[in-house]
Amino acid sequence: MVVEEVREIQLMLECFCGIPSEDEVEEINEIQSAKVRRFLRKYGWGYGVNINLNEYHPEPVFRVQREDEAGGCDALIPPDADMEKLEELKRAIIFWNENSLNEAGRKMLDRVFDLLDELGAVELNWY
Repeated sequence: MVVEEVREIQLMLECFCGIPSEDEVEEINEIQSAKVRRFLRKYGWGYGVNINLNEYHPEPVFRVQREDEAGGCDALIPPDADMEKLEELKRAIIFWNENSLNEAGRKMLDRVFDLLDELGAVELNWY
């Protein structure tokens, strides 16, 4: 097990056993941010993720919103992508958003990255 993962588990146990200190919360957030940066290095800089499927976008789009400005970018998922995997990706992102501070949520973030790779997410179109 990687040292970072061990520390993450220790921090979560401390949180479950009582109210975490501000330093512990900051450390937990930094560990999770490192995972988010893994995505950002591959697909472009940004902050926050969600699936955007609506009538104005004919193809599934994985949206990354920039932290430092109002714009964002779209990582296009090929139109012939496996719809079951796309649905799994949507569920994984929703689960991650709702559980981002617990171990299950952080593990799901890894699955989000894996699914994006499996779906062949490509090209960022900045707006």
